[in-house]
Amino acid sequence: MKTATTSGGGGGEKQPPFMNAQWLDAYDAQRTDDLVKDAIHFATGQMRRVAVLRPVDDVDIDQLVHDVLDDTAIGRLTWDPERVSLKKHVYDAIHSRARHLYDRAIRYRTVRIDAASSVAREAAMTVQDDVEHRRRKSAVSAEVLLRLRQLAGGDAPVLELIDALARGYELRYDILKHSRLTPSEYAPARKRMRRLTELLPARLRRAAFGSE
Repeated sequence: MKTATTSGGGGGEKQPPFMNAQWLDAYDAQRTDDLVKDAIHFATGQMRRVAVLRPVDDVDIDQLVHDVLDDTAIGRLTWDPERVSLKKHVYDAIHSRARHLYDRAIRYRTVRIDAASSVAREAAMTVQDDVEHRRRKSAVSAEVLLRLRQLAGGDAPVLELIDALARGYELRYDILKHSRLTPSEYAPARKRMRRLTELLPARLRRAAFGSE
């Protein structure tokens, strides 16, 4: 059974409804500090094979976990709370992404190049990966952001979140680093912004949270 699939990732599964109150309540109830702590412990084990091939630190592991949680929150990873717990969904997604990182590290490791060109190749691949990552996870459209700003009114944390999205930052780590939001403000602000999207026309909701 596939429980953590990216939008447009195949498998033929029907996208469960999200962005409704029941889905949000289930996500908020199950996304606990204990879940995050357990997920980081699980991800540490999953990334051990990758660490044999390339450096892996605590920031990489924390990023992996919060990427999965953020992608779930905005619908890029499909989670159906009626079929599977959020914890199992997160573990499945971490396992899948860690395996992908390992396979990619193996492919790069088998290319026989001298030490000097290896450094240049690694730097070039890092830049290319970042560009492709930003392209795949494109920022919410300007029209959606404009509507959300209007709906947010004087909600300063939500406006900070929207401004960070407008500058291309979508991940929790990046948003906190490049905005005035505090870690305690982030989750409530994201929840309020998600609820604001319910007021958008269907076309704009699809633009913000539909398949890539």
